[in-house]
Amino acid sequence: MADLERSAKRVSQWTNNELLAFNIRVEDAGVEAFFDIPQLPPPTASATILDNLDQPPGPLFNNDRLFFAYKHLAEGPLSCIDFTMFLLNLLEYANVGHRMLNVWAKLPFLMAGRRIIANIDLFLIDVAEPKEYLLIFHEDKHSNQNPEAQVIAKAIVAFHHNNCKRVESGFQRLPAKDICAIVMKHAAPIFYRIHVTTALVDAVAVLAYPQEETTVLRFIPPVPNQQLYSTEGMHPLANRRSVSQCFEAFKAVIE
Repeated sequence: MADLERSAKRVSQWTNNELLAFNIRVEDAGVEAFFDIPQLPPPTASATILDNLDQPPGPLFNNDRLFFAYKHLAEGPLSCIDFTMFLLNLLEYANVGHRMLNVWAKLPFLMAGRRIIANIDLFLIDVAEPKEYLLIFHEDKHSNQNPEAQVIAKAIVAFHHNNCKRVESGFQRLPAKDICAIVMKHAAPIFYRIHVTTALVDAVAVLAYPQEETTVLRFIPPVPNQQLYSTEGMHPLANRRSVSQCFEAFKAVIE
């Protein structure tokens, strides 16, 4: 695909054409290949969350009440960012070292001299020097756009930003790193491990074709009905348990 046309485009304009043009391939991975463990761990969410389709009557612990409230909002026309941030906090994604969850980052990147901006909806960052983006989240909210290509573009920019911060702090650039990512449509997350290299970043910056292929691992939760997953999300209890297990396993992958 070296002969494909490459041009500087906004992140929101990235499609499968850009993935082909920059030698990027998305591959579905099994549990062991994606999470580095033989099977998914048990969920740590409460029995109230795992065993009730909708909010049960009576008094509830606050996290249980909030789960059903945020899930209900995410399943409608409103943004799912609040629901995702709630889930990541519930599962203690930021309870390690100097990590914290935050929203709305604008990361600049030069493509063929043109300044583009990667808008990160939600992210997990290590705030110790050098600051480093560990996990990025992308909301799939436009039916005419390609969320997969967009989150890969954002991961490339995030890796570049991490290396810039390393250089500013007196460290060497990392030659490669997996940027973890989640694409969420309503209440249906898909998980990614995006292997970004300095060679890929440099190629994208000058619109060149990288000689080495970049492989992106994708993991879709093993729910009973894959065809309905994007619309059903975490509403069916079997889906909810499976997704909860995936979130639990994904936490250990992030480094």
